[in-house]
Amino acid sequence: MAGNEQPRYSRLMRFGALAALALAAITVIIIFSRGDETVGEPGSAVGTPHPTPSLEDESPPPGTADGAVRIPLGHAVPASHPVVTIVEDFLCEGCQDFALGYGPVLRELSERGDAILEFVAVAPPAGTDQSASLRIANSALCVAGDDIANWPAFRAGLYEQLVEDADLFRDDATLIETAHVYGASHAVENCVRELRFAEHIHGTTERWTADEPAELPVVLINGERYRPVGPDSFAASVRAAGNES
Repeated sequence: MAGNEQPRYSRLMRFGALAALALAAITVIIIFSRGDETVGEPGSAVGTPHPTPSLEDESPPPGTADGAVRIPLGHAVPASHPVVTIVEDFLCEGCQDFALGYGPVLRELSERGDAILEFVAVAPPAGTDQSASLRIANSALCVAGDDIANWPAFRAGLYEQLVEDADLFRDDATLIETAHVYGASHAVENCVRELRFAEHIHGTTERWTADEPAELPVVLINGERYRPVGPDSFAASVRAAGNES
């Protein structure tokens, strides 16, 4: 009996060793095949990492309407719904106040499908801040073109951090790192460094500031200027515009 068990035990040991080697090989293959899918520090990405696409075209990025980032995402909104347009400069204090104060209401309007939201990033020629505004606006379009699903969190993150430190995003490396944190792929790196959408942003800025130096943010409901007086009043105005459609 003991003589029979010894060969059987040896066969089991050899089988176990072969299975372990096979599992190790499969693990290595998976790691190398997925190596380019995750960007940023491990565990830091809160967006949707994905394989690196290509962002070589200088036209308005995919998922935008003439360069205006349009949401909600993931489901269609009837054309009859009100359109809220927000023209913003990320370094404008009024824009920062609006983004933080009205963010929850805008998110609710979007998630409930009560309105179509359009965000237009501009870079007015306001002294030395124009270069920084342009690079931040360009980075926003780079993220939208990379994967628009990551854009809302990226925009909110920019504003939250700019309120704490207005000088934080004055270099490309920080913008790229932040884009990766919110799930952007490696494609945004050249897009940010090359200011790929600079000419488009210049054109958009000229269209919105040609007649008069607009006080930012410019907020429109169905094309009509709205001067914010409070989040609740704003939400009521948007829904009322929808009822009139």
